[in-house]
Amino acid sequence: MELFIDAGNSRLKWCWWTGSELQPGGAAEHAGHLPKSVLARWREQPAHGARVSCVAKPAVGRALQDELGAEFAGSRLDWLHTPAMGLGLTNSYAVAHKMGIDRWLALAGAHARGLGASCVVDIGTAITVDIADAQGHHQGGIIAPGPRVLASALRQATALPEAGADWPDELGLAQDTEDALLAGALHAACGVVERIWKIAESRHGCSSIWLTGGGAPGLRPYLEMPIVDAPDLLFEGLVVRSAEAPFPLLS
Repeated sequence: MELFIDAGNSRLKWCWWTGSELQPGGAAEHAGHLPKSVLARWREQPAHGARVSCVAKPAVGRALQDELGAEFAGSRLDWLHTPAMGLGLTNSYAVAHKMGIDRWLALAGAHARGLGASCVVDIGTAITVDIADAQGHHQGGIIAPGPRVLASALRQATALPEAGADWPDELGLAQDTEDALLAGALHAACGVVERIWKIAESRHGCSSIWLTGGGAPGLRPYLEMPIVDAPDLLFEGLVVRSAEAPFPLLS
């Protein structure tokens, strides 16, 4: 049993890999340290090692690495960094590790399904998009602000109020300022995805986008293109990594 961990700037997500299937885990805010409640859940289902994708800010990442190192002392802890080549992919970045490991793993998860060229759209604090051709050559990607970040940035730069909290059933025009801010941010996010979809389809032969990330369910109803919903795509990439370099069983 392996524990797969996805550590972002504010949230941890995890699941277990039995060697044949992914078992559901959970998610929690981490605030720069491992919550006791999360550690308790991990200890209920002991793993012989852990694989970690971490894109948290450096100070947060170092703190999490220290705590995970202590938690998994005596076990294998695989703290992943983006390579120039691996998991069936070839990186287009001149400096490979500058590409977020979360993006690399999600793209590997999509590519491993063997459905041709892949366009992965991850909706979270940021919107990230990466495209690989059918042979696994990374074609490049983009990073844009997620809708909540975009609305918050506009508020900080102006005298506008905070954006509305409730996402509309149908995305159109708003009748008050708070809802107008939220609608504008949502339209902007959808515009990014729709523009990328045109590029992915026309230039790279993608037949759909792979939609993942914590914010994907919220944006999904407003998007009009072929979509494969893939909430565990990063973990699927970790499955590919596990197959490439399995842990030795601890005696």
